[in-house]
Amino acid sequence: MSAKQRFLRGGLHVAVLSAALGLAIPGYAIATPVTTAAVNGSVYWNSLNPYTASEVSGSLSDPQTTSWTYDCDFCAPYGYGFTATGAAKVITVDGHAGVLGAKSTLSVTSGPPTGSLGEVDSYAQYDDYLTVTSDGRDGDAGVLVLKYTVDGALNHDGAGYNESFASLGLYGGVVPHSSMNGGALTYSSNQSFELTAPWSGATAWTEGPTGDSATVEFYVPITFGTQFWMEPTLRAAARFDYRNPEFGPYTASADFYSTATLTSALVYDGTATALGSLLSSTIDSTSGFIYGPDGLTTGSAPPPPHVGVPEPSALWLFVLGLGGLGLARRTGSGSRLNPPTHHGQLASQ
Repeated sequence: MSAKQRFLRGGLHVAVLSAALGLAIPGYAIATPVTTAAVNGSVYWNSLNPYTASEVSGSLSDPQTTSWTYDCDFCAPYGYGFTATGAAKVITVDGHAGVLGAKSTLSVTSGPPTGSLGEVDSYAQYDDYLTVTSDGRDGDAGVLVLKYTVDGALNHDGAGYNESFASLGLYGGVVPHSSMNGGALTYSSNQSFELTAPWSGATAWTEGPTGDSATVEFYVPITFGTQFWMEPTLRAAARFDYRNPEFGPYTASADFYSTATLTSALVYDGTATALGSLLSSTIDSTSGFIYGPDGLTTGSAPPPPHVGVPEPSALWLFVLGLGGLGLARRTGSGSRLNPPTHHGQLASQ
């Protein structure tokens, strides 16, 4: 599996397309999209893809996990060895659904031929279909801000650079802006945010056994009342590049098995670069899980967001106004009271 390949279910997306176009495609029933979680892994060596782990997939409501080991069977005649391991999961933890974990390791013994490249990838992902609504805004544009906490470690042992990395992507029918730890917004057509070894600068990840932690935010453009598809994907990639060079044994690991968790989903009336006001809104999903200020959670939907409770002084004025209305009606000189509608804003999370 290449870096850009996704675990797409052809039948599902053909059915969705037929529904969108109003077409009847033989063999496909037009039905509500189904949310699926999947985990997988692959090994690459130079131009070869000698191993791909069997995909494990199923409902997002159930844990999806995999682990695997690969031993190179063509390396020994050339005087070196190459082994790889991987694991991935999509699980629910402490009421948080869609928690992603992935890790990969590789180990090279002796010295492979000059110019050798190796990469071990593990993937964890799920898809979901969301519809965001807010009173009176159907057809308007807005932005959904999804905040993830990401924990992991990138390590290597041997000469040369550490080229291992992880990426958290939001694929599907959206192309969001993203940022790390509240930093500058970035925009990438490949829809992912890479967490890389220290030499990469702005998105550097501290190398070491204790790992690092960060928040990654995606700013998803939405149209209120219109369903869209998204596919959060965590990738952990351990890499070996003999051009660095590494003249001997080398190991590398990308361990993000614990984990990438959606901790907040908030809706604004602006754009990624100018958020505007935080809105009281509802985020419906085909997964049936709850998107909101606590992220992606199980259980029942929370009560509607609290909006616009008048201050005590305003309440007194309202009561006095009602008293004045009664007096006006008794004297025949009043008009009907129309108190202003007060739309409050939720506090920023």
